[in-house]
Amino acid sequence: TMLSATYFGFVASDRFVSEATFVVRSAKSPVAGGLGSLLQIVGITRSQDDGYSVQEYLLSRDAVAALSQRLPLRDIFKRPGADFIARYPNPILGSSEEELFDYYKSRVSVVHGATTGLTTLKVETFRPEDSLQINRTLLDLGEALVNRMNERIRADAIRNAEAEVKRGEDRLVETQLAITGFRNRELMLDPSKSSLIVTELIGRLSAELA
Repeated sequence: TMLSATYFGFVASDRFVSEATFVVRSAKSPVAGGLGSLLQIVGITRSQDDGYSVQEYLLSRDAVAALSQRLPLRDIFKRPGADFIARYPNPILGSSEEELFDYYKSRVSVVHGATTGLTTLKVETFRPEDSLQINRTLLDLGEALVNRMNERIRADAIRNAEAEVKRGEDRLVETQLAITGFRNRELMLDPSKSSLIVTELIGRLSAELA
């Protein structure tokens, strides 16, 4: 108790938390029928699992690497004035990439609410502007991730639609070739009309016979 009172009373640096809450909605197309319906059938409508995907990404090594490319992450975590226990590196964590990732997870939290669908992002640093900057950058990275997933889904949907159209065209060509071959063999210009005439003739003959 005395050690904790001494640390938090005389040694611990001020920490500032930036918090953001966001939601990932399903992109439902208002178009009914046609290509819009086909795209929804093959998966253009996203599920709420995208929220979990963003959560896992923001707490991943990829997010730390992308964040380090945009911001001086190591310098932010060791600002002048930060106490020797809370800053990075510290007596517990060294300066390796793996230890930076462990420290990052202790300063950044992402919680996805399964009931509400809301995801809460919290960033803690030693300066308010640093917390805000990291928070906004992580939101941009999460949005870029969702956009990439949407583009992938959209590209897959279009590719599947084009393949289905190509299969339909191939079936149409095969049907037309089969009809042409039947016409040549039976010397009929229009098989459907010829069969209708034959059917009517059989009907009349049957009626006369009766």
